[in-house]
Amino acid sequence: MPYRKIAEEALAEWRDADRRLSNMTPDDPDWQSVFVLRELAQARYQEAVDSARAEHLPEPPPFEDVAEGP
Repeated sequence: MPYRKIAEEALAEWRDADRRLSNMTPDDPDWQSVFVLRELAQARYQEAVDSARAEHLPEPPPFEDVAEGP
Protein backbone atom coordinates (compact mmCIF):
# COMPACT_ATOMS: atom_id res chain seq x y z
CA MET A 1 0.00 0.00 0.00
CA PRO A 2 1.48 3.37 -0.94
CA TYR A 3 2.50 5.62 1.92
CA ARG A 4 -0.09 8.24 0.95
CA LYS A 5 -2.99 5.80 1.39
CA ILE A 6 -1.53 4.57 4.68
CA ALA A 7 -1.21 8.15 5.92
CA GLU A 8 -4.74 9.08 4.85
CA GLU A 9 -6.22 6.01 6.56
CA ALA A 10 -4.13 6.50 9.70
CA LEU A 11 -5.10 10.18 9.90
CA ALA A 12 -8.79 9.30 9.53
CA GLU A 13 -8.47 6.67 12.28
CA TRP A 14 -6.58 9.13 14.49
CA ARG A 15 -9.24 11.81 14.06
CA ASP A 16 -12.04 9.32 14.69
CA ALA A 17 -10.38 8.11 17.89
CA ASP A 18 -9.84 11.71 19.04
CA ARG A 19 -13.50 12.46 18.39
CA ARG A 20 -14.57 9.37 20.31
CA LEU A 21 -12.23 10.15 23.22
CA SER A 22 -13.62 13.68 23.46
CA ASN A 23 -16.99 12.12 24.29
CA MET A 24 -15.57 9.75 26.91
CA THR A 25 -13.92 9.86 30.29
CA PRO A 26 -11.05 7.61 31.40
CA ASP A 27 -13.46 5.58 33.53
CA ASP A 28 -15.56 4.58 30.48
CA PRO A 29 -15.15 0.86 29.71
CA ASP A 30 -13.99 1.52 26.12
CA TRP A 31 -11.72 4.49 26.86
CA GLN A 32 -8.50 2.49 27.07
CA SER A 33 -9.11 0.57 23.83
CA VAL A 34 -9.95 3.78 21.95
CA PHE A 35 -6.86 5.44 23.43
CA VAL A 36 -4.71 2.56 22.18
CA LEU A 37 -6.31 2.82 18.73
CA ARG A 38 -5.41 6.51 18.65
CA GLU A 39 -1.81 5.77 19.64
CA LEU A 40 -1.51 3.08 16.96
CA ALA A 41 -2.95 5.42 14.31
CA GLN A 42 -0.49 8.14 15.32
CA ALA A 43 2.38 5.66 15.02
CA ARG A 44 1.21 4.48 11.57
CA TYR A 45 0.92 8.09 10.44
CA GLN A 46 4.44 8.88 11.68
CA GLU A 47 5.79 5.83 9.86
CA ALA A 48 4.20 7.12 6.64
CA VAL A 49 5.81 10.53 7.16
CA ASP A 50 9.18 8.91 7.84
CA SER A 51 8.83 6.76 4.70
CA ALA A 52 8.00 9.81 2.61
CA ARG A 53 11.07 11.62 3.93
CA ALA A 54 13.30 8.64 3.27
CA GLU A 55 12.05 8.41 -0.34
CA HIS A 56 12.19 12.21 -0.85
CA LEU A 57 8.45 12.28 -1.54
CA PRO A 58 5.95 14.93 -0.42
CA GLU A 59 5.15 14.54 3.25
CA PRO A 60 1.58 14.09 4.35
CA PRO A 61 -0.47 16.27 4.78
CA PRO A 62 -1.07 18.21 2.68
CA PHE A 63 -0.48 16.03 -0.31
CA GLU A 64 0.64 17.68 -3.47
CA ASP A 65 -0.68 16.38 -6.75
CA VAL A 66 2.44 14.52 -7.79
CA ALA A 67 3.03 10.95 -8.81
CA GLU A 68 3.99 8.64 -5.98
CA GLY A 69 7.02 6.46 -6.11
CA PRO A 70 6.81 2.68 -6.33
